[in-house]
Amino acid sequence: MEIPWIASDQPFDGPALVMGSRFELNSSGRSPAFLKHSLRIWRQARHSPGLLGISLRAYPADAVYWTLSAWTEEKALREFASQDPHRTIMKLAQPWTKTATFRYWTTDDLDPDKLWAQTELRIGDADRDEIVQACQSHQLLSAHGTR
Repeated sequence: MEIPWIASDQPFDGPALVMGSRFELNSSGRSPAFLKHSLRIWRQARHSPGLLGISLRAYPADAVYWTLSAWTEEKALREFASQDPHRTIMKLAQPWTKTATFRYWTTDDLDPDKLWAQTELRIGDADRDEIVQACQSHQLLSAHGTR
């Protein structure tokens, strides 16, 4: 399942902060709940100030979920992540998550195909040590309001 890239009407004069993430659940049995919550977060993001665009790829049978979003600035991403439902759902889903990998970068090019290729490149080839580091980094960012 894919929700294709949806660009907001937010003015963009670059560079954008891009966040790509990949979640692998402990069990595909958690997929229906995780997907439901992912869609709630997606709707929240769509109405968040500073969002430039967002997309979601869900593979419920494999218990794998990818997200891609672009923001006008880090402050906008932090504000979104610190609000409900995102904040509460991330705490709820943490025990269901086998791995969570996050990558952040800036770009002036918001072409969705290029952004997804970059996300897959930055996350898809991550080895176990990088996944652990990414989870630890995300937890540090979460302590500062970004999740």
